[in-house]
Order: sequence, then C-alpha cells, then structure tokens
Amino acid sequence: MKITKTQLRQIIKEAVEEEMGGDGSRNIRVKWDTDGPGEPPAEVISVHADSVRDWNQIKEEEGILRADQALEDMLSNETGWLVMDWDWVD
Repeated sequence: MKITKTQLRQIIKEAVEEEMGGDGSRNIRVKWDTDGPGEPPAEVISVHADSVRDWNQIKEEEGILRADQALEDMLSNETGWLVMDWDWVD
C-alpha cells in the first residue's frame, strides 16, 4: 500500500500533537514597551511548547492572572524588553 505525501504529513502532525499533549507551540501578539532605545522584537512571536505547558499548569493551579504574569516575565527575561500586553493568536 502506498502512502501519499498528504497522508504522511497528517500522520506526522498527529504524532507531534499526541507527543505534546495538545500543548504545542503557539503564536502570541505582543505589545512591547518601546520607550527605550533599540528595535523591539517582532510583534508576533512563537512561544515554545514547554512554555505553553507551563502557562496551562500555572493557570490550572494558580489562576489565569498568575499564568499571564509568568509568561510576561519569561518573555521579558528572554528578550530584555518589557511586555505591555499580549494575547494568543488564533
């Protein structure tokens, strides 16, 4: 039995989603504090699956406000830029 490229892509996609438990990488739109010198990071960035998993766990255990703050802190630490606001990109 032959398998098409489309079928192979679907199999790989399902395997990756299963491995990540549904918490795969996600894109977010960030409003950076641009009062300082230099060029801020891109407006839309990809958050690694581990960070998405951490966000979901903190949200479940401590609430959405704490989860949002933890993600903002992570972004600021990694980029050196302050986060004014952010939201998930659908």
